Amino acid sequence: MNYCKGYHYKNQKDFFRKGRVLKKLFMNSIANKRHISILIAVFVLAFCGSLKAQFPDKQNWTHYARISGNNLNPANIEKLIQAAVEHNTLGIELDNDITGRYDSFLDPSLKLLQIKKAADAAHKIGNYAFIYIAGLECITENADKTEHTMFKDHPDWIQRDINSKPAIFTGGASFWVSEGDEDAWISPYALEWRKRYMEIVRQIAATGIDGVYIDVVYWMWLYEGWEDSWASFDVYTVAEFKKRTGINALKDFIPGDFNDPDFLRWIDFRIQTITEFFKEIEENVKAVNPNCIIIPEVSPSVNSEVVRSGADVYEIQKYAEVITHEFFINTNTGAKRNTFDWLTYVIGISTLRAFDEDKATWLLSYSWDHEENTNPQDAMKLLSCAQVMAGANYWDAPGHLMAGSNDFSLRKEIFKWIKENEDFLYSPRKAVSPIGVYFSPVTRNYFTDDYIKSFYGILHLLLNNHLNYQVVTPRTLNDFKDNLLILPDVRILGKTEIELIKHKCEQGLNLILTGESGYYNNSRKTENENSILKILCGDNNERSKYLFIPECPEKKYFDNHDTLLIKYFSDQIKDFLPSLNLKYKIKASLNVSTVQAELKGKDCIYITNLKGLKGYSSCIPLVEDKIEIEFSSVEMPEIRFIPYLGEEVKLNENNLIQDKDIIKIILPPVQYGGIVIIEK
Repeated sequence: MNYCKGYHYKNQKDFFRKGRVLKKLFMNSIANKRHISILIAVFVLAFCGSLKAQFPDKQNWTHYARISGNNLNPANIEKLIQAAVEHNTLGIELDNDITGRYDSFLDPSLKLLQIKKAADAAHKIGNYAFIYIAGLECITENADKTEHTMFKDHPDWIQRDINSKPAIFTGGASFWVSEGDEDAWISPYALEWRKRYMEIVRQIAATGIDGVYIDVVYWMWLYEGWEDSWASFDVYTVAEFKKRTGINALKDFIPGDFNDPDFLRWIDFRIQTITEFFKEIEENVKAVNPNCIIIPEVSPSVNSEVVRSGADVYEIQKYAEVITHEFFINTNTGAKRNTFDWLTYVIGISTLRAFDEDKATWLLSYSWDHEENTNPQDAMKLLSCAQVMAGANYWDAPGHLMAGSNDFSLRKEIFKWIKENEDFLYSPRKAVSPIGVYFSPVTRNYFTDDYIKSFYGILHLLLNNHLNYQVVTPRTLNDFKDNLLILPDVRILGKTEIELIKHKCEQGLNLILTGESGYYNNSRKTENENSILKILCGDNNERSKYLFIPECPEKKYFDNHDTLLIKYFSDQIKDFLPSLNLKYKIKASLNVSTVQAELKGKDCIYITNLKGLKGYSSCIPLVEDKIEIEFSSVEMPEIRFIPYLGEEVKLNENNLIQDKDIIKIILPPVQYGGIVIIEK
């Protein structure tokens, strides 16, 4: 959810009064000598020309971003640049939101000048800058005292529910909307608005900015009373749906009836609409500035709420260089999570990484919001460790704002450690001996929470057993080369997916199916014959074996966390494990997350310790001092360990045991996490 608009307050006084304070980047008491030294550094970089870093093939700056959010105004550009130098920032987010404010939507000229000045200043120090704009939301300040507002001037542009109620809100709807303001949510099919919006997008790209960051592009579902509205039923959207499908959205189905194929068409249409909107933004940006990228911010990202919002990151990814995921599990603040929620969060990040494929994954997230019994430094360390070990880019902000930090000095330290170890964190990773777990977007869309529980549950059971996994999607199924794939209650599979699975089974792919996998067609109707079991029992399937577990133990585990199911699942799949040729066997607490990957000619094991976290209490995990890693090798390779926020150490005889061709690593005690590096 987009709880990050606090920087839209009308003035700094009001911003402070609300208690959502953007900390000053430089205190007024800063010594002149220090101030001058920073300015000299900036001048030298500018004089030397662009010093932008060189990145490996097929990667760009977005993969290595260390992001800071900033409110943009004419007076603070110099301070933003100074802070970027001092804090090891790579990727400067700026916000003056042209499209999301009605006055600048009508006349963006002053804000465009600010954007150009900030972009030029960032480029002089070899950095990158991107500008925030709203998507389908537009606020008119003091609307109760203003003759012209978005709604007053263009009531037909506004999204509406099935009863024609307009999506217009004021103070109290969200913390970023003040009393007296009008918060209007626009229909993407209001063509006059869309034409004007794309014109502004082109003007922004022409400033030379490196990226356009687009937020809140979804059908209204967030505010109270709109959660199950399945909007929008405005005249433009209803007409477009009728044109494409022949279905009258006002009469031909009941919103929310998943058994009605016409409603399923409405679900598909809403997702397609938002995806097409981003495609058009990308086309307009690239037409003006080929080096400028679009950066959608999307929330939610994986769960059933995706279907309500219509913003599906799996689809949008095709038209974005990088997506910012405002992703959370059960609670949007890290300090509130217990261990199970944290493990689910890590699983969610791995899923987003699978969606994003070879593109970067940015996470806008919130570690701490004045929770009692916690402190912000511990919360920041825990959140940042979990994110970077999973291969995502860290962006933590205070409360639910995009700008600032809970602790600038610690953020500086975190950014420094990330920069020093970025090759191991963000170089392309190849999973080592993974078990594939299939994510089915259409099953998620049509069976929502039922499917997500099975999907998350399977990943929990694999993670608890320290079995390496890889999330496989319809786009990556053909490239999956390992020999075990799990379908966790994947009820719907298309013809192309079925043919690919059939081909892979003929080559020796083993399958584990749970629940009702393969029993439904694309219209959510049960088939007379299970599409997957038909393959597995066919005459041509002599090389693969399969296991069918209809009772869905993973779903039960996700619901009740019964640890007996961990052992049950392990026993169920043990016959498949020898064929995986597991390279590493890991012994650790159930609540330690491990990821095995090959990169840069080395094997790396990424560790996140989530042991003993209860939520609303200390964010310091219990020290894990029993992590063991076992593998086969005739010779002892060089093995190093980089503790999170610590210095790299070479492991010696105190940590390494060799018995013939079996080597066992006994790691030193782990607090938050770290990286084990094994030379090949």
